[in-house]
Formats: sequence, C-alpha cells, structure tokens
Amino acid sequence: MSKDFWDKSAEFIVTAAYTVGFLCSLAILGWQVFHWLRTSIWIPLPMSETFSYLGIDLTRIYMPSDWQGLAKIAQWLLDIPLAIGTPAILIAAAHIWQAFVSDANSHA
Repeated sequence: MSKDFWDKSAEFIVTAAYTVGFLCSLAILGWQVFHWLRTSIWIPLPMSETFSYLGIDLTRIYMPSDWQGLAKIAQWLLDIPLAIGTPAILIAAAHIWQAFVSDANSHA
C-alpha cells in the first residue's frame, strides 16, 4: 500500500520539527554563549521566561491554592531550559500529529 498525501506530509512535519528544534536549540545556546563571552554573565533561560515575555501570568502555578502536586509538576516543566524545552515541544507535537494522521488513515 502506498502512502497517501497525509502520511507523507506528516513525515515531512516530523522531519521539519527535528530540524527546526535543533536550529532553535543552537540559536538559543549560541546567544547564551555569545552573551557569556562578552560579559562573563550566564543568563539562564527557563521555559517560564517565554510565558513572562508573552505576558502570561504564572502566579497560580508558582503560588497555588490547591492542586499543589500538579503545580509542582508544572513548575518543574517551566524550569526546564528553553534550549531543551523548545525542541522537545516541537518534536512531541509533530509526533502527536503523525499519530493522529496515521490513526485517521487506518480507520478510513
């Protein structure tokens, strides 16, 4: 059975996610190293900085009134370095898309 358009496009998206994720990771680390070489100050970039930059309020995660265990997991995920989290999210989303496409094609 030959692969249809959606299967091929899902494979392309996965390949693109790996490529873009790797390039994003290199760019982030490159900027951090460049800044460190110029100033001798390392600027950590956790995932939470992205949400702060976008203006998303994270006080409910860092000061929860309930669901403390879930908040701890979210805090741990938000503390992952941006150079690791960005490619991980891109690659995971691409694989989830590929799984949906292949599942939809197997039921069609």
